[in-house]
Amino acid sequence: MQFGLGSLDQIVTTDLVFQVKAYNTNFGPNDGDGIDFMEMIIRNSHGEMVHRRNEQNAAYCAFGGGEPDCNRLPLNQIDSGAYTLQAIAHTVNGQTQSIETTIEIP
Repeated sequence: MQFGLGSLDQIVTTDLVFQVKAYNTNFGPNDGDGIDFMEMIIRNSHGEMVHRRNEQNAAYCAFGGGEPDCNRLPLNQIDSGAYTLQAIAHTVNGQTQSIETTIEIP
């Protein structure tokens, strides 16, 4: 997982990246094994969706890219404040698994 450029720090002071690694252990240990797509959502502190992307290619990046590096969102293009990052893995056999975390953009 990556929030800021090369960082897991929940206070993002570099460009926003939002990358996750996902795999279904029934299909293998590599990023993308058994995953149909990742639903990647960013919500502001009011719960309003400010970005959503369905990503089908590992590495799963909220702003595209990933071959080899994720595209980035410069911090001057997003308001400061708290954001919830949610990634929902949709597997090839129809299961889903969701994770989320909160970040702060100063």
